[in-house]
Amino acid sequence: MTDQEPDNGDAVRLDALAEEIFEDLAVRFPVCLASDEFHFFPQYRAAGQDWSRWDDFSDAGIRECLSNISRWQRRITQIEPRQPSFTLSADLDLLSRVLTTLDEQLQLVCPHKTQPSFYLTIISIGLAEALEVSKEAFNQRAGTLPGFLDRAIDNLSLIPGVYKDLALEMVPKTYAWVTGLAMTDDELRRVGEAFGRFLDHLRRADGGADFHLDVELYERIVGHHMGCQMGLGELTWHLDQEIESAVHHLTASAERIAPGKPWQSVFKALPTPVPTDNDVAALYRAGIQQLKRHSLEAGFLTDESFAGCDVEVEIIPEHLRPVRADAAYTMPPGHPPRGGVFFILPQDRQTVPRDMMLLAAHETYPGHHLLDTRRWGHQRPLRRYLEFPLFYEGWASFGEEILFDTEFFSGPADRLLSAKRRLWRAHRGRADLMIHSGQCGLEEAALTLSSLGLVNRDQALAMVRRYALKPGYQLSYTIGRRKFRQLYTTFLSDGRTPAQFVRAAVSHGEIGFDHLAERLLY
Repeated sequence: MTDQEPDNGDAVRLDALAEEIFEDLAVRFPVCLASDEFHFFPQYRAAGQDWSRWDDFSDAGIRECLSNISRWQRRITQIEPRQPSFTLSADLDLLSRVLTTLDEQLQLVCPHKTQPSFYLTIISIGLAEALEVSKEAFNQRAGTLPGFLDRAIDNLSLIPGVYKDLALEMVPKTYAWVTGLAMTDDELRRVGEAFGRFLDHLRRADGGADFHLDVELYERIVGHHMGCQMGLGELTWHLDQEIESAVHHLTASAERIAPGKPWQSVFKALPTPVPTDNDVAALYRAGIQQLKRHSLEAGFLTDESFAGCDVEVEIIPEHLRPVRADAAYTMPPGHPPRGGVFFILPQDRQTVPRDMMLLAAHETYPGHHLLDTRRWGHQRPLRRYLEFPLFYEGWASFGEEILFDTEFFSGPADRLLSAKRRLWRAHRGRADLMIHSGQCGLEEAALTLSSLGLVNRDQALAMVRRYALKPGYQLSYTIGRRKFRQLYTTFLSDGRTPAQFVRAAVSHGEIGFDHLAERLLY
């Protein structure tokens, strides 16, 4: 494949098709496309948004969407480049992949039929988004909320027990947040009645449906939707290799710190960062500034490229706590990028982790924030809107490690903390694979996680229950990290530098690893 730009006619046709697709999907699913919470949707906001609309998961709406997807896929295959072009080839593959993923999610995985928490998440994010825009936007969206809840009741026909239990835990929190917003008495009454009907529907559901997908479908999700391009046997091998490597590094680092003691004991004896005046947010902000300065000095980025695109540190909003991790990052859709938010737990629930700086690196520099800034600043509009878990989480996980090569991190304590994070993510990936392929139940998977001594049994069970909602997602951290590590090792073997790798790897959007390898190595 040559480096030359695509023929202008080909590029114009593809751009027009992509714009048509994203506009249609954003009108049909306005909340899912406006947030990065729904990983199998692109991220896009429609022009002239109608704030009275909620996402349409009715049977008729899904049939129409699936018909459109088939038509769009046929049109993609009709775009035959008149000259070889890396850009056009990568864009065609990206657009086709996101449509195939969405088709199979809506037609085969069907979270809109099985996951009540899916609708509760849409409600929380949809109202919060409208609140940020204007009082009028919020009023319009709140006014049609009861209808959205009633349509959710119609759609939720097969609710597995674990999904039912998760939603029953989430309903009171979501309801309390929603009814605390500024609404009229009549709106509050109508919303309250709709939540009551939704709750009654949940309670009456027998919960007998199985949350497990067909094994072949799960393998397709991790192989193609996530982009692992591996079967379950190969995935298992990679996870086992990662665990073996991580344990080796844990043991070696622990031996350097406290000879003769197990790594778990050494880890627990490491000091935790102490915030000044008990201000955890300020502690994170200071750490992020250190990471940004280092990224500038190491050549990962320039001041100009990140002007006006900073990281804010905020407490996780009440309505997002059931769906966000203890620490999370998000960047709202928009070109040029306007910055992102690093969410942390509230002060009264916050314990600063020993690996705070590695966590901050994962979420900000050179992790998610750097990648998202590059993606939303991309000159090709299509590349801005598409994000894939394997690339997204894999990059952030690998980004932590590149800071050792540029000497931000050093010493056995940092290496022990890094290896601990690798071990934990690999075990989470194994838990995901084992519960969704039917190799073990939730309780057994939780027991395996808790046996590492990093969380207790209840915490582990809460985690694996959430893993049940997103088949394959937990694999993206380890498998993505290993793919980036392989590319990085080959890239540096030609005498190039870590900074050159970072700039090159994040400059193309979240393209497939086959295209990324083509661009980086050949």
